[in-house]
Amino acid sequence: MEATPLGDEAVELCSSNGLLVTALDADHTLSCSSYPVLPGRLTDPQLAALMKVQWIQESLKDAFIIGVMDSETCRAVKSLNLACLPGRCLEDFDRPDFWEALPCLETLKIMVLGEIATLRYNNDKLQHRYVDMSRAIIPFKELLRRIAGRDSIKNLHIGWASGGEQATGMFARNTNLLPAPFLDEELAPSPYMMDDILVFPHVQHLTISNSWMTPRALEWLVAAHREYRLQKLTLDSISLQVLPRALGGRLPEATTKVRLESQGPCDVALDWPFREWSWPQVLDAISPDVHFGLLGKTTRNSRNPGALKEIELISCGHSAINHPTWCLTELDVNIYQPILLWTYGPSTSYFRSRHIALEPHMPPVICDNWLATIIQFMPQAEADALRAIWGATIGWQDADSILAATLDGFQPGGTGRFSAVIRATGC
Repeated sequence: MEATPLGDEAVELCSSNGLLVTALDADHTLSCSSYPVLPGRLTDPQLAALMKVQWIQESLKDAFIIGVMDSETCRAVKSLNLACLPGRCLEDFDRPDFWEALPCLETLKIMVLGEIATLRYNNDKLQHRYVDMSRAIIPFKELLRRIAGRDSIKNLHIGWASGGEQATGMFARNTNLLPAPFLDEELAPSPYMMDDILVFPHVQHLTISNSWMTPRALEWLVAAHREYRLQKLTLDSISLQVLPRALGGRLPEATTKVRLESQGPCDVALDWPFREWSWPQVLDAISPDVHFGLLGKTTRNSRNPGALKEIELISCGHSAINHPTWCLTELDVNIYQPILLWTYGPSTSYFRSRHIALEPHMPPVICDNWLATIIQFMPQAEADALRAIWGATIGWQDADSILAATLDGFQPGGTGRFSAVIRATGC
């Protein structure tokens, strides 16, 4: 592929990564204000257009809800996918007559879109107001509480359609990650902030995606379903909140070597023990198969997985919420220092200048304590344990996805992430 940018200078382009350069921008700081759409300074016509889109969404949503309740055909529906439901619409679906109109529903997917602003007319004037994305958490939780007891639903997939590693752009990727909808209405973060776990007694396959969780919440979730029908738990792009060093989240200073027999020519030697709230500690507690006890070490595994036969982990890692006492710099220095060194290193100078140039034209930053930032780092000892004990794959395999993150100014996609499948013996 060949493109001709300004100055009639021919440029050879590789098309495999999906990029097309149409002009050389010698000084991007001069061109930002000339963009037709500036997210932080929307014009009145642009706001009016957004308002019309919102009206259309509301009309479609109302028509859909009424149609389901009035249609006899919908009584036989077995699968429902609410793929990108705006947070403001959650309360409209939290009504018993809607769900009673779906008596045969077996598979349900609810992905909620966190919203950063509201639009409404007040005295014939259009008002545009920025809001916390996290305000959708409680309505989401209440909606799930509504459907939790429905005995027809066997497959449930819940999560967020915005933020995290699935978002694109230097202001969106790896940020604005919302919590799994189990967060308690706490005034300030604490180790117990997500202990109010919802139980789905009839669900056999539960998937939680694109969210952050506390390790306590994940352990409690598995324990709470032990006496019910949950057979498979899928964690898709789940980030565990790292415990601040002031609360005991430091990496162990003194470790010993534990040797594991491997199928290769050499045994594997792991550093032991692991820090509090680490993935190895959590998987030890919830695994339906191998755990620390089988390695001759102290374990927190109940050895009674109940109906749970499989845990699938897809691109899981760590995060830090935005609260001042729980943010990145409050973590162990060995965790946040590599991140800061890379962020302010020479390889990111272009993206830092680009970020500075674009920031005045972006929506204002609202201090939302419940949003998290993905940490593109995992201690080597923990990665080694995940690989050796549970057969985890570290990082991503898709080359395009790995590259895409670097084009937004981040480390290669999949840095600090792992995937694994843990099956009970005999399954």
